[in-house]
Amino acid sequence: MDPEDVSYKILYPAAEKTQKGLPRSVREAYEAAQNVRHISVNAYGVLLGRVLEIVWDDRGAIGDTLDKKLKNLAEKKEIPEKLVDIATSIRQLRNIGAHASLGELTEQEIPILNDLTRAILDYVYSAPHLASIAASSLLALKAKKTT
Repeated sequence: MDPEDVSYKILYPAAEKTQKGLPRSVREAYEAAQNVRHISVNAYGVLLGRVLEIVWDDRGAIGDTLDKKLKNLAEKKEIPEKLVDIATSIRQLRNIGAHASLGELTEQEIPILNDLTRAILDYVYSAPHLASIAASSLLALKAKKTT
């Protein structure tokens, strides 16, 4: 058997499901980050910071820095204060990944960065998307019952 004739399929770890309701630009940026997470933790941190930037721009945040945009979204009640703290943690970890003088991220930060980012994406996009689907289903069921 030639090596070219062999195909491989990764069984573990299982691929993470992409969250529902994400705009294309956010989804693509998040998936790009996932593709490098085991290659370079520092690059992963930087790319997740990019995901946040795309989210803030998508939500119409105003400011010349990620931090100011984040605070603007909180002022507009787009995100709650708890998410401000989460996003600040991601931003700080991203800065460590981006600037060698600040140190280096380790494999231990991967699940932290991922979970924090997913929490923001869930709140901003997935939860409202799922609520919309539920509301549509409820309306359809009510309409079916009256006919």
